[in-house]
Amino acid sequence: MVLLRGKKLLLHPQQRRILLHGIRQRHQQTQHVSIIGMQQKQRRHHSQYNDLNKYNASNSNRNFNLHESVGCNNGIIISPRYDVPMMTNNTFRTFTTTTTASEEEEEKLKRVEEIQRLEEKEEKSLDDYDQMIVGYSETDNITKAHELLLQLEEQDGDLPDVTSYNAVMNGWLQYQSNLVSQLLLQQKDDDEDGKNDVDIKKEREAIVSDIVKAAENVDLILTRIEELSSSSSSESTAVLPKPTLHHYNSAILAFTNCTSFRHNEEEQSFSPLMIPSSTARGTPQRAQRILE
Repeated sequence: MVLLRGKKLLLHPQQRRILLHGIRQRHQQTQHVSIIGMQQKQRRHHSQYNDLNKYNASNSNRNFNLHESVGCNNGIIISPRYDVPMMTNNTFRTFTTTTTASEEEEEKLKRVEEIQRLEEKEEKSLDDYDQMIVGYSETDNITKAHELLLQLEEQDGDLPDVTSYNAVMNGWLQYQSNLVSQLLLQQKDDDEDGKNDVDIKKEREAIVSDIVKAAENVDLILTRIEELSSSSSSESTAVLPKPTLHHYNSAILAFTNCTSFRHNEEEQSFSPLMIPSSTARGTPQRAQRILE
């Protein structure tokens, strides 16, 4: 007996096997089409940055210093032309993920539900706040995570765990990386369509401004960690976060993303990303000081 849209159907065992076989085939075909579509999308994303890969490969024989960004998996190349780090293709972590979009959304939904559960608690422990900060950072709510981190610092008692500081720094980097990807794709589309009006320039400048602000927030977290590590309070020294190579590399990478490059199809060369000088003033110098 088989249920079909609420009705009971009496089927011969052989008919039942045929019906179930057809259902399985349609399910497998649907999965196959979904996988093919995802693979095609990934190939399109990869091809959009193929020119950037070629540029990096063509300059691999120069005397560049390559640094591995510990904990970020991002290569940083020192440009002899600008004396500041240049963003490599590895920065675009959004397009190198091995999980599907549906899996990421499902994971985010679980994190949001966990955050809501913690928010509803009347009395929250420091560990609860740390989990909330990490959760906000990983669910595209980095501003909320940053605000909560600063609020906890102002309260009496123990400071947030170093994991919270790391999560906020990584959250700002991911937010910034998404903006850079958005800007590069927008520039590519606008160049192909021949668009260059005032409204588009204003929109680009707004995105660039947010990119620089994200770098400043990463630097703010690093500065705060440096201040806390040098605190003279003997009672809380054991739990104070201390700056590591990961924190410094994160700040360098954040300022690096402010001096990214885009490809000019007509001139077959790379030109600086449009960043107003008034907005990015001091950015390369800060990255260079951290590097030294």
